[in-house]
Amino acid sequence: MSLTLQNLSVGYAGKPVVKDLETTAHAGDFIGLVGPNGAGKSSLLKTLAGILPPLGGDALFGPQSLFSMPRKMRARTLAYLPQDKHANWPLPVQDLITLGRAPHLGSLGKLSGPDKDAVKTAARRSGCEDLLRRNY
Repeated sequence: MSLTLQNLSVGYAGKPVVKDLETTAHAGDFIGLVGPNGAGKSSLLKTLAGILPPLGGDALFGPQSLFSMPRKMRARTLAYLPQDKHANWPLPVQDLITLGRAPHLGSLGKLSGPDKDAVKTAARRSGCEDLLRRNY
């Protein structure tokens, strides 16, 4: 699966901070967003997560637009964790990763074997297996 940004513009109050962004990220790619404060890095991520509306263009996950996906489907597709937010209580990294499974759980919210495997896989792929018991 891939994420393709097509002429994507993001910003606030109709004023773009990122204009006409074009790129594609494929499954397994690690992408770095680098730039000075105010360059639009967080605005781009908030737009992809559905927190901010796009000013123009599209973002396709495979063949489907992220912007036309129902909220629950988008939540199952991607996760957004802002770097400036911290838990005000002890929250182990493993529990934080597990929160990403919430949109996949049934009404009782109980983790299945595949959910637990997905958490382990996410920790391994992101290189944070040694941090799972550490508080976020």
